Amino acid sequence: MSNSHDEEASQRSQYATSAGVPSGIASSNTSSTHKRVGSTSPSTLRKIQPQSAPSRIGAPMASGKRQRSGESTMPAAQELDFGKCSLSGPRCGQPQMATSHRHSPWCHALVPQVERLTLEICDGFLKTVSNVGGRKHAALALKCRNIDQIKDLKLVYSESKPVALVGSMGAGKSQLTNALLGLSGAAITSDSTRGTNTILEFRAPKGDQTTKFILEIVCYSADQIKGQLWGYICKIHDYFQLRVQIADAGEDADFDPAELEEQRRHYSTACTILLTVLCGSDILGTQLQDLETFKSFLDTNIDGRARIDDPGLIELCNTICEAVTAFLELQGVSNDVKAFEVDDIDALEDAMYETIRPSISDESQQHLWPLVRKAVVHYDSKELLNMGVVIADMPGLQDTNETIVDSTSAYLAAAGTILLAAPVTRIAEFTEIDECLRRCIQLRKAKNIVLVATKADMLAKVLKPADRKKLSPQDDASIRSAEDEISAIEQELADREGEKSRLVEAEEWKAVHDYVVETPDLKSRMARAVRKRTRAVRQLTKTNLEAQLNGKLRDLSHSGHGPDLKVVFSSAQTLEQHIDGSGLSLTTMS
Repeated sequence: MSNSHDEEASQRSQYATSAGVPSGIASSNTSSTHKRVGSTSPSTLRKIQPQSAPSRIGAPMASGKRQRSGESTMPAAQELDFGKCSLSGPRCGQPQMATSHRHSPWCHALVPQVERLTLEICDGFLKTVSNVGGRKHAALALKCRNIDQIKDLKLVYSESKPVALVGSMGAGKSQLTNALLGLSGAAITSDSTRGTNTILEFRAPKGDQTTKFILEIVCYSADQIKGQLWGYICKIHDYFQLRVQIADAGEDADFDPAELEEQRRHYSTACTILLTVLCGSDILGTQLQDLETFKSFLDTNIDGRARIDDPGLIELCNTICEAVTAFLELQGVSNDVKAFEVDDIDALEDAMYETIRPSISDESQQHLWPLVRKAVVHYDSKELLNMGVVIADMPGLQDTNETIVDSTSAYLAAAGTILLAAPVTRIAEFTEIDECLRRCIQLRKAKNIVLVATKADMLAKVLKPADRKKLSPQDDASIRSAEDEISAIEQELADREGEKSRLVEAEEWKAVHDYVVETPDLKSRMARAVRKRTRAVRQLTKTNLEAQLNGKLRDLSHSGHGPDLKVVFSSAQTLEQHIDGSGLSLTTMS
C-alpha cells in the first residue's frame, strides 16, 4: 500500500506545474476587474474600488528604512504594559514590551519639532538656491538633490514589523486586540465552531481616507486559488483511494489506523471548505445545498481507482474553478480585493461577518472566507497605528486547514513581536502553546515571542492548604500579614455581635435598633484587607508560573539553548476598563 502512495506522489510531481496543479487545469482569471452582479449589502456600507492590493503578507507600513532593532529585557511576572517608550514615545512608534524596542534618538518628545524645523530649513535653503540660480552649478545642484531626498526625517525611521496575536479559541485574544486599539468590537469574535480563520490586520489610515474605517478583503490570487482547489481534490482522492485499497484487501487488509484517521480528517476538512465556497452552485447538474449532497456528488465524480492524472479529475477541478470565479465576480472582488468604506463600528462588523467571520447560521451557506488571504482595517488610532505599528489577529497553528496554518506561519515569520495569548488558569494544559513556541523556534523568532497570560483576574483568591505548605517563610509572611488584618477585623465583628446580643438580652430595644454591627469603617477595612490578600496570593501565583515557564523555550529547543520565555499578565476587567475609557490610557498604563 505504501508503494502505491509513493507511485501516486511521483505521478503528481510529473504532472504538476509551478503552480502545483496539473497543466491541464485552466487558470481562472480572478485578478481581472469584474462587474458587480446582483450584490446586496447594508445601506451603511459603501463599496469602493481599491487602489492596489498589498504585495505580500505582513508587509509593514512604509514608515522608514534605517533603524536597526535592538533587544530589551522584560521584568518577570508583570501586568501587561500598553505604555510606549518612556522617552515620550509618540515618535518611537513601538510599545515598551516590543522585543525590538530600544531607546533611540527619535524617541524623544522634541523630535516632531526638530522634524518640522529641519524640513523648513531645507526647503528654505533649496528655495534660496533656486532663486539665485545656484542650481546651474553642477556640484551645488548635486548637493541640493541630496538634501531634497533626506529632508523629511520621518522617512529615515525604521519600518515597524507587525505585532501578531495568536492563541486558541476563548483565550481572550480579540479582547486583547481591542484593548490595544482602544476600540470595542474592532476584532470581532466569530460565533462559528472554527473561531478565527483569517488574518485580520489593523493599520494606519490611508492617505486619501475620508471615512473612519476602510476594510480591505485581500483574496488569494487566481493561481493560488487554483492550487488550493486542486490540493483539496487530491486530499479527497487520497481518501477514496485508501478506502478502495482496504476494501480490496478484505480481511487481509493491513493498514495503519492512524493513517486512515488522518486521511479521513483531511477529507472532512476538504469537503467542508469546498462546500463553503460552492454551496448553492450547480456543478455538473447537481445543486450543492448541504454536506450530504456534496459528499454524494464527490462519490459520483471522483473514482478512487483512477490515477491522479485522470482527465475526469482535472475537468472536475476546472469546473469548480469556474464556479469559484463566478462567485468572486458576484462578490465584487476586483484585482483580488474587495473593499468597504464605513463610518461606524456596527457597519465594520457587518462587513466582517459578510466576508471573513461566518456565524454558525452561515456555516451551511456560501461564504467568501476560504478564499481570503487576509483582511486589513485602516483606522485612525492615534496612539499606535498612526505611528506605524501594525497589529494582526491570527488564526491558530493547529487548524485542520493546512492553507490557514501556512498563512499563519508565513505571517509569524515576518512579525516583529508575537503575542501568544493563553488563559492563565489553563496554561499548563495548553498543548497549543508548545506547538506555537516550537514553530517560533523554527522561524528563529524565540526572542520575539511574549506569552500573554490572559484573564488573570480569574486566578484563585486564596491558596489551597497543600499549596500553602509549599510556600517559603518569606512568601507565607506576605500572605500572613493580610490574613492577620482580616482575622483582627473578624474579631471586631464578633465582639460587636456579642455586644448586640447583650443588648437584646437586656431588652434595651432602642439601643438594639440603633446598633450597627458592620460599620462603614469595618466594611471598608475588610474590603481593603481582602484585596491585599488577593493581590499577595495572585502575585505569588504569577511569580511561580513565570518561573515554571522561564525555561520553556530551552526545553522545546533541540539544542537545549534559548532565551527566557517572557511572560506578562492581563486581566479581563482591566482590558474592558481601558476599552470603554474608564481605565488608563495606553501612554499611562503600567
